[in-house]
Amino acid sequence: MESIVKLIKPSYEILGYHYDDLLQHIEVAGRTCYKSEGKITEGSAEKFCRGMVERGHESVLEHATVCFLVHEDFVYQYAGSPFINITTSSRTLISGNIRAFRDFYRNRDINSSLHRILAKSYPVLFEDIPVRGSQNFESGIRLFDGAMTDEEALVHKTMSIRFICDRGVTHEMVRHRLASYSQESTRYCDYKGGLQFVIPPWVDLEPGEYTGYEPCQISNLADKTWYCAMLNVEATYQSLRNDGWPPQQARSVLPNSLKTEIVMTANVREWRHVFKLRCSPKAHPQIREIMQPLRKELQERVPVLFDE
Repeated sequence: MESIVKLIKPSYEILGYHYDDLLQHIEVAGRTCYKSEGKITEGSAEKFCRGMVERGHESVLEHATVCFLVHEDFVYQYAGSPFINITTSSRTLISGNIRAFRDFYRNRDINSSLHRILAKSYPVLFEDIPVRGSQNFESGIRLFDGAMTDEEALVHKTMSIRFICDRGVTHEMVRHRLASYSQESTRYCDYKGGLQFVIPPWVDLEPGEYTGYEPCQISNLADKTWYCAMLNVEATYQSLRNDGWPPQQARSVLPNSLKTEIVMTANVREWRHVFKLRCSPKAHPQIREIMQPLRKELQERVPVLFDE
């Protein structure tokens, strides 16, 4: 039986969320790792998030950020924490992802109204970290999801983007260490049903499914060589799986061109930095191929934050 090669082009999706569906957002990002989105149901988010917390898989919690309106005297408690952001202009805002706040309260003996608000609003995410001191809530302190100045939005507004691209591109993405990531795992995902490969922008092939050496009549020798390499990978991976190797072993033959999905979350300031580096003429063509249209769309949606 001839192998079937599935070729695709890269793409992206902007994932939005609000405080009311924060758990669902974590689940959507986290299930990318296992390609188990089909298990998402109306009530599955709480169970998924509790499982992540119990197993210590807290990186997925980094995709959910909360922001507080607080008194100015709160600043000294949180100043110096590398993953909690503070702005003080006409008001004081403090933001951070769920993992950052969990780490902060787990490692400090601190009486905090913010901890009490988080424990009440998202018990599944904080029920394992006891709230210390008084259970009273200080007046004037609350979760904040209102309008922000441009300066505040740069720091406190975050975006999650789902990229479908090749694994070589994700190796560059994860170098941006202020961002958070959840990526499709070749260890846990089984591709026995067929691999997918991302067509590089310099290869003249159309997306689709190809059987065996069908497209190898193309005239460009380099394009033909790349396609045949993907065909051989497909055949080799399936052979190893059929011979009893589990996915975490069979993945050793997979190339950079393998299709992967990754959810990347960062605040606006970091996204601006990413675009500055990855849309540059000096950047790799494949990361420019996906970052340039994303930057253009964001410039059209929110020009005040993403215009050059």
